[in-house]
Amino acid sequence: MIKAVIYSRVSSEGNRQDTERQTNELIEYANKMGYELVGVYEEKVSGFKKNEDRPVFSKMLEEIEKGAIDKVLVWELSRIGRSVIQSLQNI
Repeated sequence: MIKAVIYSRVSSEGNRQDTERQTNELIEYANKMGYELVGVYEEKVSGFKKNEDRPVFSKMLEEIEKGAIDKVLVWELSRIGRSVIQSLQNI
């Protein structure tokens, strides 16, 4: 079975955004695809910050490097990085 994690991010804690919609729809997608969901990583932080300033994202990357995760599910590519270059570097 394919092991997947969810990464949900909104821009900041100060506003009324939350990760609930992203996470719920990605859980539904994972279930539909038959993925084994092994983690949900939710973060409220600007995408302009470096990875080391995004502790939840950094934790997820550590888990990926251990090799126990096959797929990362995100709501949209901008959740991984704020530019194409940053997103590709993270991927």
